[in-house]
Amino acid sequence: MKWVAVALMCLVVKLASADSQCDLGTGIPYDKEEIEGIGYIVYSSPNLFEQVHNIQVNFTLDDESYDVTYLQTVTDEEHPKYFEATWTITDDKDFREDIPGIPTFDAEYRLLALVRGSYMIFRGCPPAFDEREFTFVVTAEQCPDENVIKEAIDRLAMNFSSFFRDPNVKC
Repeated sequence: MKWVAVALMCLVVKLASADSQCDLGTGIPYDKEEIEGIGYIVYSSPNLFEQVHNIQVNFTLDDESYDVTYLQTVTDEEHPKYFEATWTITDDKDFREDIPGIPTFDAEYRLLALVRGSYMIFRGCPPAFDEREFTFVVTAEQCPDENVIKEAIDRLAMNFSSFFRDPNVKC
């Protein structure tokens, strides 16, 4: 477990020293009132940024199911990486990620933490034939306050073991 804390602390240092463009990576929708708009992934495992081009994610919050209906990564030299997407409420109550052409990333997901206007933490569980777990921290701003990043990373580090044993994620 010490390596997790060390890795996360290194991430905080790296993010805190980001250049003025604050290119923290890829974004997903987020808004402090309705979880809409654009948010920014500051931690992911495995490395989402290098492996996906299109993605669909469903999750449930307060008995409402939300769905990213369209998402595409921009990776050209003139732009930082980011996702564009729209959250919509759906009837589907499953957490599932569907990346066309990369079926090994299919997984069930749960929203583990939400601080409206600041950050979200998601945890996913892949199929039995794929041993990769998937966890990511999303901030509401591309250049978040250092304390927001630290709080999210600390919360993930403190609860890492319990997240992996979450009974609502069928691992």
